[in-house]
Amino acid sequence: MLRNPTNLPTRAFAIPTVAATGAAPATADHPGRLPGAVRTVLRAGGAVALGLVLLLIGQAAALLQEAPTHSVVYAALVRGLEPRGLDLIRPPYPMTFADHPSAAELRDRAFAWFAIRPEARAWMQDLPISYASSTTWSGRYQMDSRSVSVAQPSLEVVLHEYAHANLHQKPAREKVGALLGMVRLLLDRDPRHQPARAVLRAVLADGAAAMRRGRSYSLLHEAYAYLAQWTGGDLVALPDYLQPAYADYLTPGPNRWLQWQAQQGRRMSPSAASAPRSPGEGS
Repeated sequence: MLRNPTNLPTRAFAIPTVAATGAAPATADHPGRLPGAVRTVLRAGGAVALGLVLLLIGQAAALLQEAPTHSVVYAALVRGLEPRGLDLIRPPYPMTFADHPSAAELRDRAFAWFAIRPEARAWMQDLPISYASSTTWSGRYQMDSRSVSVAQPSLEVVLHEYAHANLHQKPAREKVGALLGMVRLLLDRDPRHQPARAVLRAVLADGAAAMRRGRSYSLLHEAYAYLAQWTGGDLVALPDYLQPAYADYLTPGPNRWLQWQAQQGRRMSPSAASAPRSPGEGS
């Protein structure tokens, strides 16, 4: 028995009756106890939130693995975007070769004309490349065999396909950096970056159109390659926060291909004083 040594007045406390299950009733004596209906709603909400988080994690993992994406999450992201025709990213004055170079010779010419970094050339030259016949695509990079197929013998097709290869060999942390840079570009309102943003939005719209036809689409895989193609090989055409994702592939400043385009009077280097051409401008 614990006595009251100071003879202070004691206070009587009502002891609530505990049900047979051991749970105290929701009364004024338990102000922190939520009604059962509220607890049920909160549990359901938590389950939904957890499901959404897991779904987003799955989508992010698919993006980083460059896997085709076909989900309601992606459909919601691209809702309202209409296809703009990614062919408009191609140069206004395509280059052809009368001597019909082999696929390997075409690759080496592209690397020289676009001034691809020597470190990238060293390992990319070990990837198999061949010509292929297709009426639906100009080039293709096969991730399983790490090989390149070219249906249209043009330099920009080579630039695009080897951009796929460059992204594929990156570690996950660098793919995360590229993905975050693209998200930032989508939100960017800087007038200097709008041409690059238009390319990215065109890729999103192309993916949306593919999904409406029931096809899958690899967003990161395609966006990375189309942005590389749009630069014409000039690293500084991209916003500074996106350049690290391409710095192991592209070099800064006008290259031989961009200079040749400028000589034709049809296109200037994206890093020149004049504004770069964006998809939808010109013919």
